[in-house]
Amino acid sequence: LMRERPEAVVLGARILQKACGASRSIIAIEDQMGAVSRALEAAMAASGDRSVKLVKVPSIYPEGGERQLIQVLTGQEVPAGGFPADIGLNCQNVGTAVAVAAAITDGMPLIERYVTITGNGVEHPRNVLALLGTPISHLIDQAGGYRQGASRIIIGGPMMGYALPSDEAPVIKSTNCILVLSEADTRPTQAEMPCIRCGECARVCPAQLLPQQLHWQIRNGQWQDAADDSLSACIECGCCDFVCPSHIPLVEWFRYGKDELRQQRQEKAAADLARLRFQAREQRLERVKKEKRERIELRKQALKAAAAQRKSVAEPGIQATPGEVKEPREDKP
Repeated sequence: LMRERPEAVVLGARILQKACGASRSIIAIEDQMGAVSRALEAAMAASGDRSVKLVKVPSIYPEGGERQLIQVLTGQEVPAGGFPADIGLNCQNVGTAVAVAAAITDGMPLIERYVTITGNGVEHPRNVLALLGTPISHLIDQAGGYRQGASRIIIGGPMMGYALPSDEAPVIKSTNCILVLSEADTRPTQAEMPCIRCGECARVCPAQLLPQQLHWQIRNGQWQDAADDSLSACIECGCCDFVCPSHIPLVEWFRYGKDELRQQRQEKAAADLARLRFQAREQRLERVKKEKRERIELRKQALKAAAAQRKSVAEPGIQATPGEVKEPREDKP
């Protein structure tokens, strides 16, 4: 996309910059992308906009992650639980920039994207421009079909991707790579063994977490401790899996822990909503009872007043007030 449509990438970056009121834009690429660098530099020179710059970053995994890329480019760190906007930054994918340019200039919605079909399980790996909704099986046919021994389809890369149950799944806007693995790729090299607390996973973690501690907390159901140790900050890059000498599938455990925490938050939110509804119901019933008591009291007072009025009409003469009552005077002889 950056090599073949650099003008759209630069135009999309300028539109996004204008939309969010940013003073400058940085397009970051890996330092080994020579053809991409030349194409983007030519497009930026043709645009005449000096606020858009190109920066090359080392090809170190997972430096393409949002938080890691921001730290490399600006030296600033996105706060835990926060967003890039909290420090005055906005990070977008080049695919988003091209989609914005197409929407603004041509009025075209996001209906297609470039997808990589690769892996030892396909005949001819390649990049294709696919419409959203296209079955993945059709794209694999465009790559020559399956090789003998193909065993698993991964959406995404080998480190952060997830397996699909079927090739009938469609291409969506986040589908960037279809990785077809062979039986040799998926065969485990060694059985999982107990953690030896070597600390290698913590050393390579780009989010600066303690994977071994999180793994122990998740296995023992200590969900609050896992949440306090920033389990949600894990980007599931797979670096800890790769270096673990005990071959523990740490990322799978972290995904399970995130799902459990998400479910607990949903259950807590539902319980809080039910509690608020119960309290509102009790308040409403109490208000209804109070209004009913007030109506009964008003009715009693009205009945008493009506009874007193009927009594005064039935008895002749003027009724003296208590202050006007006097002692009877004795008659003189």
